[in-house]
Amino acid sequence: MRRSGGQSQFSNTLKAQHAEGGRFADLLAWIADNLADDLSNTRLAARANMSDRTFARRFQSDLGATPAAYVRLMRVEAAQRLLTTTKLSSKIIAFQVGFQSVDAFEAAVKTTVGKSPLAFRETFEKQ
Repeated sequence: MRRSGGQSQFSNTLKAQHAEGGRFADLLAWIADNLADDLSNTRLAARANMSDRTFARRFQSDLGATPAAYVRLMRVEAAQRLLTTTKLSSKIIAFQVGFQSVDAFEAAVKTTVGKSPLAFRETFEKQ
């Protein structure tokens, strides 16, 4: 997940790999491999063998983001890769990366990237 040459490193996965508190390393890898699954705080806490509250507190402390925010960023990042490397529709991409609706997907991309999925794709097609 590391970009070649002198390109900026903006991958949330890469940042998480270097995060202090490696107690979540296995969980983060599992999240990246299972974005379309139920990644609720309760499910993630169970995978980490912690109570919901303890998990949320430690995750935030170690990674600087709530579990929900981290999952959303990982889903958007995966969607960005698909938008730039495939011709899949937004609907297919949305469900492949775990969003429950196209509207939720489009809102998350726009909030995170500052562009709609279509505008994001068009930006990279011009390059």
